[in-house]
Amino acid sequence: MTSQHLKNSVVSIHSRIREYPEVFRNDSGIMFCIYCDKSIDWKHKSTIDSHVNSIKHESNKRKYEAKQQVSHQQTLQTTLRAADSKKL
Repeated sequence: MTSQHLKNSVVSIHSRIREYPEVFRNDSGIMFCIYCDKSIDWKHKSTIDSHVNSIKHESNKRKYEAKQQVSHQQTLQTTLRAADSKKL
């Protein structure tokens, strides 16, 4: 490998998270699965792939998404607007 190729293939927690959009979050340098709320070693792609393809992850993802559809909490601004409209 050339030094240019090595420079372009540096893996970071940020590059791993970009590979899996909307699945992981960075919490002080630790990669957490949004659905499982579990830390995942980001240095090895095979570890991440194993987690993402696991039955437990898929189950947690379905539960998370179903919960998101059911309970959308209103923002303060929306609540205040609704209260103001009732005063009129």
